[in-house]
Amino acid sequence: MAEKEDEIHSTAEDSPLLVDSSDLDEKETFRLAKYERYAYGLGHICNDVCAAMWFSYALIFYQIVIGFPPVYAGYLLFIGQTVDAMATPVVGTIIDRKGSRRAWHLFGSSMVCLSFPLIFNPRFATLWVQFIYYAACITIFQISWALVQISHLSLIPELTHVTEERAELTSIRYMSSVCSNITVYVFAWLFLHDSMGMRMDLIGPADSYKFQSLSFVVTFTGVIGTLLFHCFVHEKGSSASISNPSSNNQTFPRTESQYCCQSELYKVATLYTASRLFLTISMVYIPLYVNEAHVSDSGTLASVPLVSYIASLGASLLMRHQKSVFTDNSFNYFVGTLACIFGCLFVYFNPRSEETIVYIYIAAGLFGVGSAITTVVSLCITANLVGPNTERGAFVYSLVTFADKLLNGLAIVIIEFLKCDKMQMQMSECAHYYRDVLALVNGVLSVIGYLVLLTLPNMLLVSS
Repeated sequence: MAEKEDEIHSTAEDSPLLVDSSDLDEKETFRLAKYERYAYGLGHICNDVCAAMWFSYALIFYQIVIGFPPVYAGYLLFIGQTVDAMATPVVGTIIDRKGSRRAWHLFGSSMVCLSFPLIFNPRFATLWVQFIYYAACITIFQISWALVQISHLSLIPELTHVTEERAELTSIRYMSSVCSNITVYVFAWLFLHDSMGMRMDLIGPADSYKFQSLSFVVTFTGVIGTLLFHCFVHEKGSSASISNPSSNNQTFPRTESQYCCQSELYKVATLYTASRLFLTISMVYIPLYVNEAHVSDSGTLASVPLVSYIASLGASLLMRHQKSVFTDNSFNYFVGTLACIFGCLFVYFNPRSEETIVYIYIAAGLFGVGSAITTVVSLCITANLVGPNTERGAFVYSLVTFADKLLNGLAIVIIEFLKCDKMQMQMSECAHYYRDVLALVNGVLSVIGYLVLLTLPNMLLVSS
């Protein structure tokens, strides 16, 4: 008996972390109903709509409406991203060990809905008091956001072990995210177009109530998505993700320490961080770049982000149906990287003439396509990394997303800190600040992501 226990222990320690799901018994495969797949995508709507408003309008709200200096507005975003990053590993460990993922998802969604409108409250005190108030509300919101994100992501390997279905769930999840961005854009236009004509130079402190009303509508949209998710999606348990638990040693649970010792975990985290940071910088700074380019048509401040969102939606739809054509995610990521780099080139070599608007629209479309493909692929690779070990799914996702959240906030603070003041912005060396941010920073991120992808084992790159 002792020998048998030693053998089992040795097998669990020595067995590889990466498991090929094709070895599992396909006869016992659990297939998700179509309505479950689409309902799963609704589970992150609450986070998505709040994040869309947070990244797209927080800097504008805090700088122009509330009156914070740019660096302090950047600090608020950095506080939020840092809290989110620090909470994520803790949240991942708790979700794996205590309670069901759906229960944590419901609790986190409730806290997001309660705290998010407070972030866009009008000014009621001195700037320092207001800063402390916003920082506290943002802290609650970001911890809750992490709960929803990790519990929702870790449900992917819990619902199915089939690589093809995991890829489809990831694609549907991203499609929902893009639709959320478009929805927030439409709501923002309805609330803000009278006062700004979608131009930031026409926004002022008097518009604070419009941002607050927008936050209420956004939150209500998230509530609807969350309720539909909980009505139609149910955890299948570990049996759903491990179809033949007695067949071989690959179904032994992996400990957190075993995952932390795997270099693949850190490579996947770097890949995901590069794709997400590209997406965040594009989302935050495209409107500011349009404003910097002095395009005569004020409507472009609204239409350019919309082009990017629609391109993202189209790319994610293609990703959902690409499984029968390309079985290697390295090709998909390469296509996404090319789109990102060409978008950066169109931004950097914008002629500042009558063709300016054409270059901007093309760049926005390429950014949308590229960020959609690279983000979906990086999440598919993360699901492959989890494999059949769903009992550690939340932990893996929390570590992979940790650096993304921390660096997102840090990048925005650094960019805002290095930003030229109004006097310097008129000088030639500062006249293209946001152009350089979008072109150079995003270009470097694209190259880093692809170089990391080249070092990953083929087992992680399978898409079907």
